[in-house]
Amino acid sequence: GSHMIDVPIPRFAVGIVIGRNGEMIKKIQNDAGVRIQFKPDDGTTPERIAQITGPPDRAQHAAEIITDLLRSVQAGNPGGPGPGGRGRGRGQGNWNMGPPGGLQEFNFIVPTGKTGLIIGKGGETIKSISQQSGARIELQRNPPPNADPNMKLFTIRGTPQQIDYARQLIEEKI
Repeated sequence: GSHMIDVPIPRFAVGIVIGRNGEMIKKIQNDAGVRIQFKPDDGTTPERIAQITGPPDRAQHAAEIITDLLRSVQAGNPGGPGPGGRGRGRGQGNWNMGPPGGLQEFNFIVPTGKTGLIIGKGGETIKSISQQSGARIELQRNPPPNADPNMKLFTIRGTPQQIDYARQLIEEKI
């Protein structure tokens, strides 16, 4: 028997669920083996209703795919550099803080010649790594006396997850 599930989609996200030329909604329908239709709407509600039709478990699966998609949109990370995707956040204020007391420090040593790649013009790159990962990254201005002059020390502070993410981003750069 076929089954129907209604999933409310915030208006700003309708285009994302449908995708360019309907590609995303086609993909979800194919992946889950269901039909998805937006109910006709009178423009007064903050959300549109997507109606999923298919066998119960498949309809449920499609609803989950859509919910995940909405979650990733609302988290402000549309999976890579998209126009205006980052930082202009809904409810992002407390997202970067991480759990209090769960903060750690990680020291990252980089060859002096590569520090420019991480810091970027006017500090832009290091700033964007901080924003993306939620970790604080600082170049140690006064290295310890016995430090290798060919190496620079960065300190990354944050939760273990944030540090891990910041390290990945830095390693991509160098």
